[in-house]
Amino acid sequence: MRTYRYRGITSSGSLARGLIEADNAKDARTRLLGGGIIAEELAPLGSGAGDRRMRIPRRARAELYRGLADLINAGMPASQALASLRETLGDRRTQMLAALALDRIREGASLADALAQADITYDEAERILISAGEKSGRVADLLLRTAEHLEREADLYERVRALCFYPFLVAVLALGVAGLMFFVVMPRFLMMLQKAGVALPAGAETGLLLARGVLAAIAAGLVLLLALVFVGGRRDAHGRVLVERVLRRMPLIGPVLAARHTARMARTFSLLLKGGVDTVQALRMSVEASGSPLAASMSGEAAAAVEHGAAVSEAVNSLAGIDPTISRWCRIGESSGDLAGALERGAEVFLRKWLQSAEHLVATLEPLLVLGVGALVLLVAVNLLLPVLRLSRSLAF
Repeated sequence: MRTYRYRGITSSGSLARGLIEADNAKDARTRLLGGGIIAEELAPLGSGAGDRRMRIPRRARAELYRGLADLINAGMPASQALASLRETLGDRRTQMLAALALDRIREGASLADALAQADITYDEAERILISAGEKSGRVADLLLRTAEHLEREADLYERVRALCFYPFLVAVLALGVAGLMFFVVMPRFLMMLQKAGVALPAGAETGLLLARGVLAAIAAGLVLLLALVFVGGRRDAHGRVLVERVLRRMPLIGPVLAARHTARMARTFSLLLKGGVDTVQALRMSVEASGSPLAASMSGEAAAAVEHGAAVSEAVNSLAGIDPTISRWCRIGESSGDLAGALERGAEVFLRKWLQSAEHLVATLEPLLVLGVGALVLLVAVNLLLPVLRLSRSLAF
């Protein structure tokens, strides 16, 4: 039994599309004909390129995990829980990916692997938490904790996006207007004045070339940043490590990344310990789920050090890509006997630090944008208004 995606025509002549479960394509067409639908297109779910390019937002994933946890707690197996929950999902995109995950479970995959293969849990931290829950027999508990973690992250990401929206909008508009003025309008205007015999202000052409050079440098920087993000998003581990090294050396971006990676590592570590995973495995998996390629490349060394008797605080302190001050929270947890609780409190501290770093980044960029717009106005005034004033004076006489 697997899921097929179809598009066809009903007996009344209207268009119909949706999903149907059947043993094979012939069985699917027979079932559709029994329901009065003639299938024009029929394909196994997941065979199309678009089936795997759909991303589910954090809040939708949290809702899905909560529903799965409730049904599993009620005694349903994972496959039956996912099949029952799929029909209640309001978003068609989520329904399709849930059906794809259900097919993978029927083929023998675990819940964590099925959700990952269906691109529902494309975040490594989620996959690790759900997988750990299956191995420890507490999958429902870890699904609920993962949902809470996602909702918390969604709140923070929305706040960060709201903070960055205004500076981003101002920057785009300023660069667009500046490019139009200095590459199109002003060269034509200055050429027209020269043909009219009007003397240009001293340094007008130099100022124009300088402005063009600055804009070109900014554009090149943006292209380089986008290239770094593109390389960082690829699965090439060496490239991702290189990108992180470059970004962490940037004064404003480095603290934001460090706080985010540390918060994710500490929160995942805490959830894994509460889910019954042993300390060594929890440390390794949480470092891999931190989002830092630098730290992930050292996860095995840190886990091995703890396995051979080193304290967790010492192992964490040596991780590149992770803020070393998290080791203080580890020492508190080791001393009090509640490492999971101390890590959870530390994660909250670093989540706030992440938000504060983002606010500092925005607070620094806003005056720089104002100064940039002011310099733009000054250059336009010098290169555009002064020749106009000279022309008006010459015409007055």
